Amino acid sequence: LNKFQEELEKDSIQYMKEAQRVERYDAILRESQKSINQLTEQTSRSLIEQKKLDQTLQGVEVFQSNLSSTLDGLSHNIDELFGAQSDVTPRDSDVEREASYALALRLDESLDAISQKLQFTMDKIAMTHQDRLPKQVQSVVNLLNAHHESLARLEGATKQLDQ
Repeated sequence: LNKFQEELEKDSIQYMKEAQRVERYDAILRESQKSINQLTEQTSRSLIEQKKLDQTLQGVEVFQSNLSSTLDGLSHNIDELFGAQSDVTPRDSDVEREASYALALRLDESLDAISQKLQFTMDKIAMTHQDRLPKQVQSVVNLLNAHHESLARLEGATKQLDQ
């Protein structure tokens, strides 16, 4: 009976040790599950933000394409005007057209710079997407807002050229 009781006590101690070890593993698993849930939630938010960003970039690309087409047409028209009036001495309207053409060239260069900045930003987002996305999304949104304002100014200048 004593031997049986000693074995029972040893088994009880061993059982308690195993229960404590299982408890520690269970706590680790619960923490891991919380971390995985947070990561999944953050990833979902990041994907939604990236879709919004992609849509915004597509809109900027369409706008830039339209503006580029407009500038190409303007350049062609100016070339035709200068070609038709090559034998005439310059007048105020000619000087004004040349200034418009120079402005159109500057606008085209500005659009190219904006396009490069957007491409750089997209590349940067792709590289650091996992670690600091919420801060970067805000940075990208701020950058896109700044680019949008620049494009709006460029559009205003283009409308002035059309008038």
